[in-house]
Amino acid sequence: MTDLVETDPVAAATGDPVPFVVTEPTERAYVRTSATVLRLVGAAVLVAVMYALLEGADPRAFSSAFADVLATAPRWLVSGIVSVGQLGFMLPAVLGFVVQLALRRFGRVGRMLLAAAVCVAGLVLMSKWVGPPNFPVFPRHGHHHSQPASRAIALSGYGIGAVFPTTMDFGMIASWIFVDGQFWSARWRRIGRVVLVLGIIARLGVGLADPTTILATLAIALLATRLVQAVLGVPNTRPRGAVVGRTLERLGYDVTSVDRAGGYRGYIAFGVQLADERRLFVKIVGRDSWASLFPVRLYRAARFRDAGQDRPFRSLRSIVEHEALCALKAHSDGVSTARVAVVTEFPPDAMLIAFDSLPSRSLAEIDVDSRPPGVLEKVWEIVASLQRSHTVHRRLNAESVLVRDDGTIALVEFGSASLGVVGPTLSTDVAEVLAATAARLGVQTSVAAAVAGVGPATVAAALPRLQPLALTRPTRAAMKAADCLDDLRDEVQRVTGADAAPVAELERIKARTIATVVMVAVALFTLIPQLVGFSSVWTKLGEANWAWAAAALGLSAVTYVGAALALDGSLSERLPLAPNVGVQLATSFVGVAAPGGALALTARFLQKRGVDGATAAAAVGVDTLAGVVVHLTLTGLFVALAGSSGLQTFNLPSIGTIGLILGAVVLLGAIGAAVPWSRSLVTTRLVPATRRSLASVGEIARQPAKMIELFGGSIAITLGYVLALEVAVAAFGAGPSFTSVALVYLVGSVVSSIAPTPGGIGAVEATLIAGLTSAGMASATAVAAVLLFRLATFWLPMLPGWGAFAVLQRSGDL
Repeated sequence: MTDLVETDPVAAATGDPVPFVVTEPTERAYVRTSATVLRLVGAAVLVAVMYALLEGADPRAFSSAFADVLATAPRWLVSGIVSVGQLGFMLPAVLGFVVQLALRRFGRVGRMLLAAAVCVAGLVLMSKWVGPPNFPVFPRHGHHHSQPASRAIALSGYGIGAVFPTTMDFGMIASWIFVDGQFWSARWRRIGRVVLVLGIIARLGVGLADPTTILATLAIALLATRLVQAVLGVPNTRPRGAVVGRTLERLGYDVTSVDRAGGYRGYIAFGVQLADERRLFVKIVGRDSWASLFPVRLYRAARFRDAGQDRPFRSLRSIVEHEALCALKAHSDGVSTARVAVVTEFPPDAMLIAFDSLPSRSLAEIDVDSRPPGVLEKVWEIVASLQRSHTVHRRLNAESVLVRDDGTIALVEFGSASLGVVGPTLSTDVAEVLAATAARLGVQTSVAAAVAGVGPATVAAALPRLQPLALTRPTRAAMKAADCLDDLRDEVQRVTGADAAPVAELERIKARTIATVVMVAVALFTLIPQLVGFSSVWTKLGEANWAWAAAALGLSAVTYVGAALALDGSLSERLPLAPNVGVQLATSFVGVAAPGGALALTARFLQKRGVDGATAAAAVGVDTLAGVVVHLTLTGLFVALAGSSGLQTFNLPSIGTIGLILGAVVLLGAIGAAVPWSRSLVTTRLVPATRRSLASVGEIARQPAKMIELFGGSIAITLGYVLALEVAVAAFGAGPSFTSVALVYLVGSVVSSIAPTPGGIGAVEATLIAGLTSAGMASATAVAAVLLFRLATFWLPMLPGWGAFAVLQRSGDL
């Protein structure tokens, strides 16, 4: 189990001298890769799933039933099978460990011991979390043959008469196999799997273990292995030049030199010089690189309608063979591209694809002024050839176009290409090249070259795909820097005479939908625990006075009118009331769907009304500043009204706690001042925005009517919510005084503004419940009152908010 096969890349690279020159950087023996982290996360998720299963399991029921089944078979047969499992699991593990010591492979022995120690700790923790009866790590003594089958306990009496393997034994040896298996050949890995199966048989026969506990043990052993690998690294299996040369020699090539060409997205490249003066560009796609990009492929397939060949569950071989097929098809159709020379397996778990190569550089590496003449026309000739062959490249940017020393160009990187494409998707490459050239050469030059290369009809058909989502990342970044996407669309319409076309619907699931689902999940995760244990809450809600509940809903509506007045007061111009109120109502939905979206929505509304960006930002800042001033003023007022006797009804934090909080705030402020990034954020964005807001307040102060609107609206918002909480409390009978309820809300709204969940879900409820309980309300009544308040002021307004958002979009106000 400890030998390496001859094709292992490390062994091959350090073996006999090779008959060719290899030029490559020195590699470390162990590396940490993104695939290692992904596997660690996957193992942690698996352990969490097993924990959930063990929580509701009853292993003793399985033990009793399984013992009854075994009792129906001849005892000698069952005992013989269990004995084979015990010996077949124990002897290879012991011999393998001894051989490692004898061969002085102390590094690998240390990894095995560390993985075993972490696994044991995990087993003990799992046993404590779910309870020893559900996950016994240590066996209970006793034998089944001395007890009735229905009362079976940990040991069955079958096997060689030894208490082996226990849960701890099984976990330790499994972790040895997992952590040392990364050094084994494929044949020894298959043997290791057989040993694990024998261990499972032994565990079932000796301990009558529930399969759930066995799977949980394997999951913990795997997690321990992944943790050790994440900390110490994994053996470096990156391809070596010696192995590349030997692989090509076995295929009949006479190699004279191999040099590392660099690492790229998803593969490692080599340049190989042959004796007949030909040169090959070799790509090695390893299993780790393939696995590390799996989340990206899964994301693209789930989000986009047209993800091309980024299908998440394609095998490594399938991906490489597809690239070779597309490149061969393009070459046979006359597209200027490199010829595929070799496609083969590469040890230990990779694929090799090689292309004929000439000295060249990518178009992205050459300055615009230094590019040879006629390059743009040649690129459009490639696009025209692809269009005729109904092939879509999908990555046709400057990084995929090579300019050879003789001035010719070649298209490479067909990994995401598709063959036999018809319909709108065929315009993908046209839109990509249009955008990439417009960002660097100008809109007019780009469109003129496109029309000359593929014709006006083909260029016009690309209009729906002239959008950021349809472009590759480098082109998208270049377009953003040049800020010419709208100009490009206008120029295409002008030159081709095409009508304005809406952008293509490329998203299957929009990003804001994903954000909404995630935020709602987080919100429910934080809210539901607050309701656990309050079975009487629902009874209390049934006893509520629904007239007061309706009043809470009416007061919630008043706050949106107040918000509209405050926004109108923050501007010198007059805003129409109905759309203004609609925007405030829409923020109840947008603020949950996209955190920070409420302010952006308001700014967008103002810009649509003709207010320039700087003025709109200043108005939003004035509105926010007025709200803060009103909030602080009302807080001070209610504190004064409550007096010392009123404040004594609250269980206020101790002086020490307050001091710790203030100290933490000061410490965070000091750290922020010391960090250049946060200091720059304050000086370049926060301070100028505050100055603009204060200057705008000065202008508004000269207009008494606007001042009344601004601060009157802000007061209506705050008092509307205070009164809504008061009537929600009143719906359940007598409660704390009005000043106490007001203080509870004012503190809770501060928590809402800093809580990470949308609308402060979870944190606000907890704060309000704690405040009302501290002010003298019974726990169940406080929970019911807060739920009623949040239903009237947060949850119910979301539906009309969504409707208002849709109406405002259709009317052009957003």
